Amino acid sequence: MRYIIDANNLAGQLDILDEENFDLKLIELIKQWLGDFKHQVFLVFDSLDPMGDKQVLGNLTVIYAPRDNYYQSADDKIIELAEDIGAIPSNKAGKHGSPLQVITNDRDLIKAVKKTSEQNGRNVKFTSTADLAQKLKTNINKVDDSHEDGQRGLSDSQVRQINKELEEIWR
Repeated sequence: MRYIIDANNLAGQLDILDEENFDLKLIELIKQWLGDFKHQVFLVFDSLDPMGDKQVLGNLTVIYAPRDNYYQSADDKIIELAEDIGAIPSNKAGKHGSPLQVITNDRDLIKAVKKTSEQNGRNVKFTSTADLAQKLKTNINKVDDSHEDGQRGLSDSQVRQINKELEEIWR
């Protein structure tokens, strides 16, 4: 499965959009949610930078959409990604395997992605950011409850994942 997540929309559902460095917090939450799953996830944030930015963290690609004459918001980047990613075969036979899933509550974005996917014969499904926010909140509670002393921290699997990512960067 391939996912494109409307990051600012999700951060709003989690009530962290107004927090300082909400993007870093959301990235960590998504990485926890992914765990050892091999799903390809694109987390797309709005940005004020005309150049934007992109970070690949294993199977998570974090994109800060550029703000220029072509991209007015993350929505424009999400529409482009949905078209491009939906065209990539996910198996060696060259056929489209698992569908692309776009996670947003933005009705205009859903309408635009549906239009381009129908025009191009792409298989795109939609999930509400409210649904993903609920899963992330459940995951946050599990992590918080796993510490007997009441202290917040990283689980052993989270530490291993961070170490693995750091090793890849240092190589």
